[in-house]
Amino acid sequence: MVVSVLGYALLTLACIIGMHLSYKQAVLCDTDKIIRVFGHVPPSWGSFTRPSPRTLNYLFLMIAASTAVPVKIAVVTSLHVLAIIICLIPSEKLLSTAIPICANLILRILGLTVRQHGERLSPRKVPTVAVNHVSYLDIYVLESCGVTPLSFVAKKDVRDMFLIGQLARAFDCVFVSRSKCPKEREEVVGKIKNKQERVMSGSTQFQLCIFPEGTTTNGRSLMKFRKGAFESLLPVQPVKLAYTSDHCSYTCLDLLCHVLIFLALACIEDMHCDVYWLPEVCPSDAAASTGADLANATRLSIARATEP
Repeated sequence: MVVSVLGYALLTLACIIGMHLSYKQAVLCDTDKIIRVFGHVPPSWGSFTRPSPRTLNYLFLMIAASTAVPVKIAVVTSLHVLAIIICLIPSEKLLSTAIPICANLILRILGLTVRQHGERLSPRKVPTVAVNHVSYLDIYVLESCGVTPLSFVAKKDVRDMFLIGQLARAFDCVFVSRSKCPKEREEVVGKIKNKQERVMSGSTQFQLCIFPEGTTTNGRSLMKFRKGAFESLLPVQPVKLAYTSDHCSYTCLDLLCHVLIFLALACIEDMHCDVYWLPEVCPSDAAASTGADLANATRLSIARATEP
């Protein structure tokens, strides 16, 4: 009991100190300041600048850091531990049931509501979903969206990471190298194609999900899509994620700073993520003869998607 109380007290203290440092970083994250310095936002920065200045109340953030934030962190951490324990059980059927439940619970605790639009297609027909990447929350949002769990493309270093590696292996993730060496790149394409074929044959329940931008953005524009996962020339379902709050994107902030501020603001803001399941993009329909063509057609589909 004493150990638990002491541990929670230390967690609360860490949250307070972290929130103070996060606030100092957040107030410097202002697109208007970039414009004052450069006279404009450089084109290459368009996907990373914050659409509007942050309006943060320091007193509220510090109160949240000493009350709600440590509680949320403790509960969400416990759910992650539970998920890891479940992943130790070698049963895809159990995982496919448990993953959406855990993801939904985590999102509820964090304070984010998911709203789905459109139809999610069968993995047997479309082995890959391609999604714009806005936040670390994207994975939880996507995993909460139904009975078909998703696996992702991850750097090969993730495979051996403590705890995270266990989760990634249980999710049947594809581990790849980002080397520009032609031979290694060919291996990456082969691994992804093998995964896609296993999804279509039904030998794995985990549909492949890719973030072809390769990094997170502010959600207001799309970067050029990497073509590696498209070179198999198999059908793709584009998915657009649209968050109702700019605070769901951690553009301009370190990840830890963003997490603390998001946990605080989610206590008073209605935060939602709209998930748009768009019509499939087939190589034949898109007149795509190369992976680059299919990647561009998929990107265009997401870019043209409009909120109802």
